[in-house]
Amino acid sequence: MKLKYHEQLKPEETIAFRRTNFFAVTREFNKDAFEILSEQLPVLHLSNLTSCESGFVVVQLSYSDFEAPAHIQSYRQFAETYYSVFKNGQLDANNTIPLHPKTDGKQLISISIGLCSRTEEATIELIVTCEKENELKNVMKKQSNPPDLDNNLKFNTIQDWDDDLSWCPSQCIKKIEYHGRHFILLLHWRHHNTWTAELTECRPDGKFAQLDDKTTTYTLNIGRWKDSELDFAKNSAELAMVEWLGGNALTNTI
Repeated sequence: MKLKYHEQLKPEETIAFRRTNFFAVTREFNKDAFEILSEQLPVLHLSNLTSCESGFVVVQLSYSDFEAPAHIQSYRQFAETYYSVFKNGQLDANNTIPLHPKTDGKQLISISIGLCSRTEEATIELIVTCEKENELKNVMKKQSNPPDLDNNLKFNTIQDWDDDLSWCPSQCIKKIEYHGRHFILLLHWRHHNTWTAELTECRPDGKFAQLDDKTTTYTLNIGRWKDSELDFAKNSAELAMVEWLGGNALTNTI
C-alpha cells in the first residue's frame, strides 16, 4: 500500500501553481482545526489569483465512508468537484465552497486545489471561515465535467474523444483539423503512471495516417493527472494542443 502524506488545510494559505503540476496541492481536512460554532460549517474561499489570463480553478472534495487517512491512495473515495472559470486574471464571483464534514454518511478527508491554464506559474489564496450554510453567498458551481474554455485559436474537431479504457494500458484519441492540416491528439496511461499526451501530424487526406517523417509527433506538457482524473487530463491536453498549434502549426509547414 502506497502512503503519501499531505499537510492539513489551514485557515489561510497561499498556493503556488507551476506548469509541471496542474493539480498542485492536496490538503487533509480536520474539522478540529477550526473553531466551528453551532449551526456553522467551514467554508473555503478562493481569492487573489495572480499571473493568469484565462482558464479555470478546480476543487475536489474527497470523502470516505470510514475515518481513513487522506494519504491512503489505494482506497477508492467519493469526490465532489467544483469549478470556477476566470478571464483576464479575474476569478468568477462564485468562489465559495461549503466544507461539510459529513455528507451522506461519508466523512470529508481531503481537499485538492488545481489550476487549468496555459500560464507558466501562478498563486491563489485560500481562506477558511466558519459560517452558517443558509447565509452563504457566491457558492461555486458543482459539476461533473470541466467547463468549456473560450480559446482565441479555433480548430475543427473531426472525431471527438474515442476512449479505450481497458485499465492498463488505456488511451484516448481525438482527431482535429487546423488550417488544412490534420492531427491526432493522444492520451495514454499505464499502471502507476500519470496520463501523458502527444500530438501527431497526419496526412491531410482524411484518413489520419501519420506522415512519413517520424519527427511529426510532439510531446505535450499536461501536468500530472491520475487515472481517475481523465476529464482534467483531456482538458489540459486540449489546452496544451491549442498552445502548440498557436506557436508552431503555422510556421512548421509541410
